Amino acid sequence: MLEFEGAEAARATASGMAAVTTSLVGQVRAGDHVVAAKALFGSCRWVVEDFLPRFGVASTLVDGLDLDQWKAAVRPNTKAFFLESPTNPTLEVLDIGAIAGIAHAAGATLVVDNVFATPIWQSPLALGADCVVYSATKHIDGQGRCLGGIILSSEKFIQDNVHMLLRQTGPSMSPFNAWVLLKGLETLHLRVASPDRHRGARRGGARRPQEDFPPDLSGPQGPSAGRDGRQADARGLDPGRL
Repeated sequence: MLEFEGAEAARATASGMAAVTTSLVGQVRAGDHVVAAKALFGSCRWVVEDFLPRFGVASTLVDGLDLDQWKAAVRPNTKAFFLESPTNPTLEVLDIGAIAGIAHAAGATLVVDNVFATPIWQSPLALGADCVVYSATKHIDGQGRCLGGIILSSEKFIQDNVHMLLRQTGPSMSPFNAWVLLKGLETLHLRVASPDRHRGARRGGARRPQEDFPPDLSGPQGPSAGRDGRQADARGLDPGRL
């Protein structure tokens, strides 16, 4: 995953939600503030709206497509931005680069859940994100065999915010699940890199309206057109070699 994502360091977790929660909780303290997009996986939204405030961490939800709302939500105590792109389940494509710029101007970090796009289609770190999280249960495994998650970032971010929290509190991935997920990585490029081929193989090539995954990351949806898509290919990474 380090090579796929172009990250310096990573830690594997017992589930995708363990990755999301650790990446946020590890950064904040009582009195801090988090800004997140409204369009989130339900459990992610619960962490931001319900769990963090229990420990004195305020949160604000914004329309992720509206850059002005991100700017307006910033407070002097804002420590982190959090978003999914494409979002689950509405498939909104957010402008990761622009939102990263707003976060960094405020002295905050940007955490991106990249689970729908996978590193085959999008590299948030290359676009300016500070941390990328995945539910490995989904495309990385791809076959419903086990749960898992992963946090990828710089070595400094991992050491400062992630490593000790995982070591002392226990949400790390089991060795067996790590082995299973490594096997899943061997076929990741085959399972997600050619969606049009798989669509065409069904129903004699007839495309169903709900078959919109992955969304066109270079199309008109969202302001990130032409920038957020297919970053793995732009890096020259050969997923088949992995």
